[in-house]
Amino acid sequence: METRDDFNVMMDPAKELSGRKKPSVTIVAAHETLKEKMARTRDERAERLSNISLHHRHICEMVSIFLDVSVDDVVDSVIDTKLSMAAMDSFLEKDTRDMSVLFYLQHESPRLSSQSRFDNQFDPHHRKVQLSGHPNVGEEVNYTLLDGIHYSSNIVAMTHGIMKGLISSPLSLSKEWGDLSKTETGKKKLITFDRHYSKFENFVNRTRIDVDNENSEDANRLNKDLIQKVEFAVRIWNKKIERALVQYQQLRKEDEFVGPLEEVEYWRNQLARFSSMFEFVSSASCKKLINFLKLTASPTLKTWKKHCNLVLDVRNECIDNVRYLYSFDSFCEPLYRCTPRKFPVTCPLYFTQSE
Repeated sequence: METRDDFNVMMDPAKELSGRKKPSVTIVAAHETLKEKMARTRDERAERLSNISLHHRHICEMVSIFLDVSVDDVVDSVIDTKLSMAAMDSFLEKDTRDMSVLFYLQHESPRLSSQSRFDNQFDPHHRKVQLSGHPNVGEEVNYTLLDGIHYSSNIVAMTHGIMKGLISSPLSLSKEWGDLSKTETGKKKLITFDRHYSKFENFVNRTRIDVDNENSEDANRLNKDLIQKVEFAVRIWNKKIERALVQYQQLRKEDEFVGPLEEVEYWRNQLARFSSMFEFVSSASCKKLINFLKLTASPTLKTWKKHCNLVLDVRNECIDNVRYLYSFDSFCEPLYRCTPRKFPVTCPLYFTQSE
């Protein structure tokens, strides 16, 4: 019995070892599979390279000029994958997308080569001209460069730069608009277009500023010197607003011979003064600093909010007084024009006829 147990103890490791696959066999099989994949990839790449036409190469040459790289690098990026080659072919065909983008990324490390990728971007407008085989492909295709380095990788800033360089400048210089500038209807359309485009450009510019400042808010929140400067500016604004409110609440000396015209002039000056303050506290530059102090939970905001509410109340009061005095002045205006003898005839509403 003991001999049988000793035999089993000796055979168990042998069975376990015999059941394992030899690692050398697995490595050889994987190596052969990798070789097949590399060979197939190399053949497919060579086939895509053979399909590069003169139109493909012309576009690659133009892209290389804009990116300041060799033409071979651009061609390699196009034939690198099936998708990039299909995007280039689709761009040259009829009834396809109007726009394609070549993404170029330059690594900082010298060990890593620069990479680029050709992509067919979505565009709802389809081109009706087939570029493949077109004799003037150079005239049909336009190129532009979006450099993320100069715009801090802000795509909105890139768009605004292109709008300003390619659209805004020619629009400001162009004076001839063909038949549009010859008719009144055409001139109105030009004015409407110019107004709408200016609003859109201003919107893109404001968005660019917001995106640029978004990443810097977190860093500025920890900048104590900047916080002190902003709080100092807001405290000065608080003092000026408080001084104006105190002057408004003080009783002014009134002459008994002062008429409605002087009252209207006084309240118009007050309305202009507090309307200017209201426009300032509602401006984008002021709100930007106030929002920054909100992020830092500054105690200065409590006084600021109180003064802003008072400015709004005083402004509304001045508006009501000016409206009332204007209506009262229109009623008393005949008194300034008539003589004493014409007074009973011109202004009968000021007298009551006794029985």
